[in-house]
Amino acid sequence: MNHAMRNNQASRPQEIDGMFLRQWENAYARPVYTASPKDTLTTQLLLHLYRSLPLTITYHGGSTPGETRTILPLEIIRKPLYHTNYLIAHCQTRQETRTFNLDKIELPHHSDTF
Repeated sequence: MNHAMRNNQASRPQEIDGMFLRQWENAYARPVYTASPKDTLTTQLLLHLYRSLPLTITYHGGSTPGETRTILPLEIIRKPLYHTNYLIAHCQTRQETRTFNLDKIELPHHSDTF
């Protein structure tokens, strides 16, 4: 066996482990349909999701932390591996469907309430 083949096989287990972890994480992600009355962020996101309304947020994650984005919420999921909720939304700022960690989302103080 030549050196290049050994190096390729040596890195393969990490690649397979990472792929398995992503598949497991996505397989066990569950939708979130309700929120505690005290959880205003999730409540607002669910209201905008159910009514298909865009929402402006400040996101303190990703490649440009603190950026204001306009999003259209599509789904809120809980990933058990990380014990946190994530928002899947179409980001009108980026023109892509993105995943946002709810712990890093801030609603503007003047956000519309229903």
